[in-house]
Amino acid sequence: MKKNQLFTGLFVAISLLFSSCDQGEITSVTEPEEDTFALTFNVSTPVGDKVVYTKADQNQSQIQDAAEYAINSLILYQYTCDNANGDNPKFKQVWTSVTTDEAVVKDKTFKLTANGDGSYSFSVRFAADYVDQYCIFKFVANDAATATPSTDTDLDVLDGYNASVTLTDAGDGEGITANQLFQNGFVMTGDATKVGDASNRPAIQLQKGVSCKVSMKRIVSRVDISYSSNNLLVTKVEARHVPSKSYLFEQSAPLATGNSFVTVGMNTEVILPDKILSEQGGKDKEEIKKVLYLYEHTNAAEDCTSIYIEYVIKLGELISKGSVEVPFKKDETTYIDTKRNTRYTIILGDGNSAGSELKNILWEVDEWTQNDMDEMVTGKDQPTV
Repeated sequence: MKKNQLFTGLFVAISLLFSSCDQGEITSVTEPEEDTFALTFNVSTPVGDKVVYTKADQNQSQIQDAAEYAINSLILYQYTCDNANGDNPKFKQVWTSVTTDEAVVKDKTFKLTANGDGSYSFSVRFAADYVDQYCIFKFVANDAATATPSTDTDLDVLDGYNASVTLTDAGDGEGITANQLFQNGFVMTGDATKVGDASNRPAIQLQKGVSCKVSMKRIVSRVDISYSSNNLLVTKVEARHVPSKSYLFEQSAPLATGNSFVTVGMNTEVILPDKILSEQGGKDKEEIKKVLYLYEHTNAAEDCTSIYIEYVIKLGELISKGSVEVPFKKDETTYIDTKRNTRYTIILGDGNSAGSELKNILWEVDEWTQNDMDEMVTGKDQPTV
């Protein structure tokens, strides 16, 4: 009997041992294949100034405009090339973002993770024979277009793509508002560079443990309005002669030739003030944020984007209505290009509007990022209008 118990126990132990080995083999199947390696990307967005605007609801609640920096979808275009300088680039494949592990498909999709600070991260895996290969990675965020270049085509094909949203002129701009330029989130583009590579060369040599950084840039510009005149009230804003389309990726010169131009109404999520400053309890400055978004344009004589503004000036008991069209000009001969990811602020008046017309209108230009660096492009003694 003791011998039978001994053999029985030994059999059970051996069975458990083999069972444990089998279970280990099953588990290893779900782990990354040994003949692949991962490339990690950290994608930063131009977070914006995080300024809030007031919605016209019952509680006049403050709304954070997260749409200015959120990535809702991301496309990665992979090119192979000869060296770190990116010579002879050839399109290899396209990858698209998903939000769950279950949706990840090998060599087709990647899981995009938001880090909570305006940045995102993800990894993609490559076969071992990709080690030491040079690649260029280009990114498009929030564009509904799913166009894919043909295999082995060069970068000129991708660089020639337009954003999927084309503005169609309704005649007076009433049917076109700035909202159309962020209906799926603001379109952003960027290129990957290797972390630690101070030269920021366009191509990355694929190796185990390599991390890449991507700085995304919005393809549109933004217009704000500011004034300190205590008797002024802005009643209408629109942009005129705005390009109807734009390249996805930044060009040496913005798209202009052959483009059509439209009138764009203000962002409907922005509510204009209904009282002049002197009636707002000591408020000394009016700042109307995110009034307009525009596609980029090289401005010149007879081909210049402008901002049309209607206003009211209160002079005692008298009300004077007027309008002004502010071109993107520094002075009579110097134009200001409408550049992507740039914020333009129109400063109306000088705080002492004693007459019935606006004077000393200035342009202020700064990069549309978290840390704004202001640049006054016109002196107060040099009125633009």
